[in-house]
Amino acid sequence: MAERLPDWQTDVARLRDFAHVRLIVADLDGSLIHASAHVVYSSLTNLQRSLNHSHNRVAFTLATGRAWSGAKDLVDSLSIPRGTPLILYNGALTLECGTAAVIDKHCLSTQVIESVRTICSAHGATAYYYDFVDPIAALFQGKPAERVFGDGPVVLAIDFNGLEVQPYPTNVAVLMNCTAILVDVEQLGNAVSDIWKALSGVSGLMCTRSGTRYIEIRPPGVNKGAALHVVAGHLDLDIQHILTLGDNDNDAEMLSAAGIGVAVMGGSVAALDASDYVCKHGPADGAVEVMRLIKHAKRFYAPPKSHIRKQA
Repeated sequence: MAERLPDWQTDVARLRDFAHVRLIVADLDGSLIHASAHVVYSSLTNLQRSLNHSHNRVAFTLATGRAWSGAKDLVDSLSIPRGTPLILYNGALTLECGTAAVIDKHCLSTQVIESVRTICSAHGATAYYYDFVDPIAALFQGKPAERVFGDGPVVLAIDFNGLEVQPYPTNVAVLMNCTAILVDVEQLGNAVSDIWKALSGVSGLMCTRSGTRYIEIRPPGVNKGAALHVVAGHLDLDIQHILTLGDNDNDAEMLSAAGIGVAVMGGSVAALDASDYVCKHGPADGAVEVMRLIKHAKRFYAPPKSHIRKQA
C-alpha cells in the first residue's frame, strides 16, 4: 500500500530517492488538473519550468487518455520542450511534442471495431471511434491527422477533445488507424455491467474506465505503463529515474512501472495499490506537492554543477 509522501522540511533523510528523478510523467485529468479544469495552475507551471531549467534538470511530460487535440493547449501552456514524447489515448499513441512525429502507435483491427459496433447497437450505446494518421501522411492525403467518428442513438456534434464528430463511415477500412474507442454508458444505468461483460469478451481489445461516463477501449497490451518504457527508450533514460503521477485505474500500469509511482489523494484503489507514495493533496495541488518535493530533494542530494560537468 502506498505511504504518504515525505515532508521536505521534516523528512530530509527520505528525499534521497527523489533526487535521482530525471523525468516526471503525469496523468492529466484528475491528477495534473481537476477533471473540469481547462488550465494548469500558474504555480505548477512555474515549478515545472524551474525544474526544467535547473542544473539538475528534470524533464516533464504527460500521459493521458485524451486525444492530441484535447491535450495540445495544455501541453503548450506547460512549455514542454520540442521532441519530448507525449503519451496519448492511454498509451495507444506516443508523439513527439512540437513535431507530432509518431514514436509508437497501436491500432484496433477493423474486425474488432465492427464487433464493438454490433455490441453497442444491441445495448443502445453510443460509441466514438478515434482515428490518427501520421501528420505527414495526412497532409499528402489532404485530411486531418486526427478524426473521430460517432455511431449510436445520441451522438455529440463536438467531442470533449474539441473534435468535430463525423458520421460512422460506410467503409470500415476508413478506420484502419483507429487507436481508441469510447463507449458512452451514461444513460445505460444498471445495464453497464452487461455491456462491459460483452465488450470484455471480444478478443483483440482491452477495456478500462477512468471515470463514470465512458468505457475506454484500446488495443491489447496497450497501457500507459507499456508506453512509459517506449518513452524511456526514446530518451535513453533508466526507467528507475522516472516518477509518475496518477489517480485512476488507467494509470495503474505506469505507476507500477516507474521508479517512483505517486497517486494523488483520493485516487482509485488500483492507483493506490500500484503506487509507492500518495500525496497529501488531490488533483493539481498534489502535483505541486510532488514538484516542490523533487526540487528540494535536488537541493539536498544532487551533485554540484562541477561534478555534472565532469561526467558530461
